[in-house]
Amino acid sequence: MLPNGDNATGRDAIRAVYAANQKRGTNAMTFDQAKVDGDFQNAALIWTWSLTISPQAGVPERTRGRSLLYLKRTGTAWQIAADMFQAVTVR
Repeated sequence: MLPNGDNATGRDAIRAVYAANQKRGTNAMTFDQAKVDGDFQNAALIWTWSLTISPQAGVPERTRGRSLLYLKRTGTAWQIAADMFQAVTVR
């Protein structure tokens, strides 16, 4: 789920979101405050992050946010069941 309420569903849609961010300029991202909870079948990861996108010409755009990744185990593999984030532009 994207901050504007839209969903990026499927591999191609998710790749398109990342490609659009990469086209905007150099991306520098840091992660912190990660927490994990779960069991043998389900897991939740929550973390905060900072992102700076620096266009070749223009002012860098800084964003802080937090993310939630929910995983379910299917057989011997873990699959992403939900991936959500909340972002706020830093001025």
